[in-house]
Amino acid sequence: MAKSSVAKFDKMRQMCGEGSRIKGNLVYYGGHTGRHAGRGIQIHNLPRASVENTEEVIADFNTLTFIRVSEKYPDMNQTASALIRPMITAPEGKKLVVADYSSVENVVLHWLAGDAKTTMDFRNGLCQYKVYSASRLGVPYDEVTKEQRAESKPDVLGLGYGGGYRALISVAAGYGAVLSETEARNRVKFYRMKYKLIPKLWYNVFNKARAAIETKDPQLLVTPTAQLEFRCAGGYLFILLPSGRRLSYPQVKLDATWMIGAKAKQVPMSADISYMGVKNSAWVRVGTHPGMMVENIVQALARDLLTYGMLCAEQAGYKIEASVHDEAIAECDEDTENADTFCEYLCMRQKWAESIPLRATGYVGKRYKKD
Repeated sequence: MAKSSVAKFDKMRQMCGEGSRIKGNLVYYGGHTGRHAGRGIQIHNLPRASVENTEEVIADFNTLTFIRVSEKYPDMNQTASALIRPMITAPEGKKLVVADYSSVENVVLHWLAGDAKTTMDFRNGLCQYKVYSASRLGVPYDEVTKEQRAESKPDVLGLGYGGGYRALISVAAGYGAVLSETEARNRVKFYRMKYKLIPKLWYNVFNKARAAIETKDPQLLVTPTAQLEFRCAGGYLFILLPSGRRLSYPQVKLDATWMIGAKAKQVPMSADISYMGVKNSAWVRVGTHPGMMVENIVQALARDLLTYGMLCAEQAGYKIEASVHDEAIAECDEDTENADTFCEYLCMRQKWAESIPLRATGYVGKRYKKD
């Protein structure tokens, strides 16, 4: 079968070792923000497709002839792709317990910016997509339709880190929506007016980073909920996070001017920041901007929340097998009925994060799935 995702079956067979285990799929601190990086079968990049009656479909693929399978499942490639995730399964006498944080990056972004209103909405269990739709469309929260909620996803997910109207059009296309330039511009304007503290955070972070590079003096950014410290030393820009961990930007430098205006007039009012990093497996100079720096910080803090939660769950007796983005996968006893306790351990926080309204949901099952 020609579909590229189906090649993961071959990779699974090649890597499968003693006890039907596959090892070496994650690299600790493999990403710039400290997140694990995928290797091997790349569990960070599994197809989202799923099938009902998974066990029945797997049995059919294992026992029926090719002709019979193709007759029963006309879109055989798609069906085969949907069986990749369930190949990750618990050993005999065990189950998998899987839990995923709810909108953790959006939660951390608004918390870090000091957006008390939205943070309280998260704490009260309100859906940000519905809150945003209600505000943008002028309708009561409880009257927001499923379609209106879906329309808000590109805005909420695509505009938090400095994205403009072009970025919004691209994100919306990924959700099957077509936005005109005028509508996209209006939505960007509305988002930045509604969440005024988010753009303020972008530029406060960027200005502190720039000042640290220019002056070589430490810079401190204090928000209503946290503080960030910026230092430049030995060619590195360091950002000390509320968690106590540091982000580092090697061989950091400033470009003296920005190209501003229709005539591309050079105005020495600001500076671009660049540093050396890995891109497409090559060590190259990478440019950054205010939204991107905030995205790095938010992803790093979300990673620290998950790492600490997994350590707590591990101390409670869960055998952590992997993490996928903001999701943790562990083994549990076969008589475990739900993921509630695992979610509680995963949401345990250190003192710096006590005010973050963290939530997680999950499931227990024999096979891994997209919940």
